[in-house]
Amino acid sequence: MKTSAAIREYLIEIEVRKYTPKTIRGYRNSLNLFLRFCEQEAHIQEVEEINLAVVRQFSAFMSRKGRKGSYINGLLKVSKSFIQYCYDEGYGCGLSRPHVFCPLLDAVLWRTKQKIAFFLL
Repeated sequence: MKTSAAIREYLIEIEVRKYTPKTIRGYRNSLNLFLRFCEQEAHIQEVEEINLAVVRQFSAFMSRKGRKGSYINGLLKVSKSFIQYCYDEGYGCGLSRPHVFCPLLDAVLWRTKQKIAFFLL
């Protein structure tokens, strides 16, 4: 499934779940950044192509752009929520089969002074 279509579906889903308009707007902005990165930097069009390496690249990309760790954490939180939604809907998360363990969803963000790194549980 196209990542942009999945994001549209996800935004409808969180609206149905009664997220506040401000939260929906924040999620939309964060996911648009993630989508733009996927399309322009990582050359990814499909949800199934998103994996832990892509999220790490996104984190590093935002860090190189001078974004603060707390801002990047917020972006990653929204991205993880979106990926969880895709996983739950059976779109996959960089795996060939949906509904199996997805390491990306169990990644823990660990902030250090100079960089952001992921450590798997």
